[in-house]
Amino acid sequence: MGEIDGRLAKVLGVSDVVVSVLVLGAVWGVLPTRWMPLDIPATLLGLAFGAAGVGLLSAAPWGVRVAKGVALVSIVGGALLFSALVFTAAHISGLYGPVGAGGAVLLFVVALLLLPYLVLLPAAQLLVLAKHGADRG
Repeated sequence: MGEIDGRLAKVLGVSDVVVSVLVLGAVWGVLPTRWMPLDIPATLLGLAFGAAGVGLLSAAPWGVRVAKGVALVSIVGGALLFSALVFTAAHISGLYGPVGAGGAVLLFVVALLLLPYLVLLPAAQLLVLAKHGADRG
């Protein structure tokens, strides 16, 4: 397997930068209140996605390795967050019946919005990097 080619690195780098902007924008622009147990890990993940994107776009020797690490962390953290939101939604719906259905729907929507960016895209990126970037990461 050869090194990752320039066009693929640019596509993956841009996707990492976009995810970085989305994560940081969601945490610091959309969430109405500050809660450090969420703000700190999400900010670190957003900054890590940004660093991975810059590393891939600039063809830095560490770019592929950082991108693989960030993707793996995102998959694990995103899967845990997705599971927690879905289980909480099910619990709220079962516990409060029709009254809790609104909250459950909101949690399901948030979980479904997070899934592509924190689990599916990083999983695809990790597969592509493992296949095409084996020599540099």
